[in-house]
Amino acid sequence: MSEQSAKPPKFFLLKAMIFPVLVVPVVVVTLLVIRGNEAEQLYYQALDLAAAGKFEAAAEKFKRSGDLGHADSSYNLALLYSSGALDAPDSAQQVEKNLRQAALNGSIEAEYELGKIAEYSTQPDLDRAAMHYRKAALGGHADALTAMGRLHENGWGVNQSLTLAGEFYRKGAQRGGAENNAELGFFLLSGAEGQSGIDQAEAYLQIAARGKHPKALTALGYIYEKKQKITTAVDYYRQAAELNDPEGMVNYGDHLLKSNRIQDALDLFTRAAEEQNFAPALHRLGMYYYSLPQPDYPRAKRYFERAAAQNNAASWFNLGVMAEHGLGADKDPARASECYYRAQQLGFKADPDSMRQPK
Repeated sequence: MSEQSAKPPKFFLLKAMIFPVLVVPVVVVTLLVIRGNEAEQLYYQALDLAAAGKFEAAAEKFKRSGDLGHADSSYNLALLYSSGALDAPDSAQQVEKNLRQAALNGSIEAEYELGKIAEYSTQPDLDRAAMHYRKAALGGHADALTAMGRLHENGWGVNQSLTLAGEFYRKGAQRGGAENNAELGFFLLSGAEGQSGIDQAEAYLQIAARGKHPKALTALGYIYEKKQKITTAVDYYRQAAELNDPEGMVNYGDHLLKSNRIQDALDLFTRAAEEQNFAPALHRLGMYYYSLPQPDYPRAKRYFERAAAQNNAASWFNLGVMAEHGLGADKDPARASECYYRAQQLGFKADPDSMRQPK
């Protein structure tokens, strides 16, 4: 063999070094594309099955797709469990398991839902809630941004900061809809940013009101009542009442009473009391039955007791009046003293020597 034929081909060593660098990534990308295409196909097949009510078959395909890294598939599988479409004794665990898988694969919606689970569980973990909300907020999730505002406002799982709360609420409102704008409006209306914030609140509440947000409509009624624009205020309260906001029902009912539309007002108070157990409505019903020309003291007492159980100070006071004077039952000075004390502890202002009429 000649010396020339024994030499390795020109650039052989260089090619041998470069080959893995060039080829291996191409192979990996190709495999990922194949996996991605398979996951997408399974995902759309699962959606069709779910739409047809074939939830078990849909779940199997969502799981296979999720195992291939498809975040929306894992998220939808969690939804099937949470909705009850899949009958499983460990549905809560399955929901969280699949949300975690979806979150690991990049789903900000799953991160937000994990935050809600942590915040609203029977044993809240606000640190963990903040961690998940923060991840979703960084991805621009409107409700997560609003949630971070709420956490910073109250100091739950994060440092309390009204400045940061305002920033998060504003970003949530910019990206979100009626609920997000309503939360920003409520925050500003609370005075957290002073008078300038209170002045700004109306604009955000108007956006929420256009989306038929019940509590925003009630808040606007409050704003216009403060401005002495009573007709506008009453209209907002009416709209809120029609959307079953209990505070809107009570406020609209109060204005109906002033117009002598007593039965219409009672209907609203009763709905708010019986359907939502709303303490101010319970108190007003107690006052109505107490104040009749022929008072129904037992009925009034029952309403006052239900409101007092929710720490309604005026109802505690009224129960004291009834116990002191034996209205609806025998006189009970000890009970009267207890009720007056509870009312006072809850901030009720009254001169004990002049406690003769309910409030």
